[in-house]
Amino acid sequence: MFSKFILGICLLTMSLRSYSQGAQNIIIVTMDGMRWQEVFGGADTALLHDKRFASKDSA
Repeated sequence: MFSKFILGICLLTMSLRSYSQGAQNIIIVTMDGMRWQEVFGGADTALLHDKRFASKDSA
């Protein structure tokens, strides 16, 4: 019981500390031509099922 209490206090402290630090920016550099829309929103289904763009398996 005491260990769960200590764990809860630690998690609460870490969450409050991370909230007060603010956001950090990240930069993603891709070399394969991936679009930023695909990174944050997933693959476009119109392009995924179009035979002109998905003619063969890439794996």
